[in-house]
Amino acid sequence: MRLAFFSDTYLPQINGVSRTLGRLKKHLENRGIPHRLFVPAPSGTEKEDVINFRSSSFPLYPECKIALPQYFRIKEELDDFRPDLIHVLTPFSLGLAGRKYALKNSIPLVASYHTDFPSYLQHYGLPFLSLEKGLWSYLRWFHKKSRINFCPSESTRKELQNKGFSHLEIWGRGICTETFSPDFKSPVTAKKHGLEGKDIILLYVGRLAREKEIGVLLDAVRTLQKKNISLRLLLVGDGPERKKIVASAPPEVVCTGYQTGKELSRLYAEADIFAFPSSTETFGNVILEAMASGVPVVAPRGGGVRENIVHNENGRFFAAGDAEDMARSLEILIRNESLRQELGKKAREFTLQKSWEAVLNRLLSRYTDIIAPKRQVSA
Repeated sequence: MRLAFFSDTYLPQINGVSRTLGRLKKHLENRGIPHRLFVPAPSGTEKEDVINFRSSSFPLYPECKIALPQYFRIKEELDDFRPDLIHVLTPFSLGLAGRKYALKNSIPLVASYHTDFPSYLQHYGLPFLSLEKGLWSYLRWFHKKSRINFCPSESTRKELQNKGFSHLEIWGRGICTETFSPDFKSPVTAKKHGLEGKDIILLYVGRLAREKEIGVLLDAVRTLQKKNISLRLLLVGDGPERKKIVASAPPEVVCTGYQTGKELSRLYAEADIFAFPSSTETFGNVILEAMASGVPVVAPRGGGVRENIVHNENGRFFAAGDAEDMARSLEILIRNESLRQELGKKAREFTLQKSWEAVLNRLLSRYTDIIAPKRQVSA
């Protein structure tokens, strides 16, 4: 099995798509499966199995790059590599190049729908209705020729089905429960970020951008502070809205910037509640990271986050976009320590059944199913 992947985002960019692709690459390496990644620069030093292209930022999503692919270079690389299957993970320039090569050369094509770009339009003051219709038309065209269109959650699958997409299957997400664990709780980390002596630590991890609805979270914090609830909110991440958030945030809110590795694991473990306001997620990888760390999640009842949260069992929902309702859910957990601890325990137990090994092996099995008929014809 020889696999080629095309994505407009990759490590060291920090987002769900880049991290998932990085995890998949390691899995392929461990299994000895030949592969090529066609991704934007920078992604570290280019090597044989990672081919980089110059790129610029996509306006609505700066972490997603619009690469300037040289199609003849791609054709030369793939002619030499001779892939059995091509997987396109993003619908822009590099994704288009991978799609073109697959269809021209009768190579099985699969695609992923990771990011709900149509829903972002309303957060950026754009003519939402007219642009949304055109964007959905383009995405339907882009995904139409794929043998499988993978989506990360059942809610996303249903939405795409309603929009006229076909050949939909769920490719879920896993979590490494050794990387994210309550065992990483550290007094050194607490002191470093000024968390000592705080009754409650709220944590958000993700992009600081309009579509993440950080304003809902900040308004919820203001409501809690009016009730004299002692807390500290850590915003772990970066993005186009960071300066605006820092300027307008209430006291006791700290932006740490992006964190990775053990420091990120420690910050999760220090938190009492993971507060996640975004209702545009197709899955929400950070939800599983928090749950694996033994932290209950408060999130909107919308989007892909519903795949993993059971209300009042391993987290709590609030009405999407409703800061007052978010504050109510947070306050319930803040004032009820035993409930908070029980939900955190159940959250950890839930993630123990969500290994990356199992998730990625199922993906490889579907690749094999698609490639097998082609191999039989070739034989």
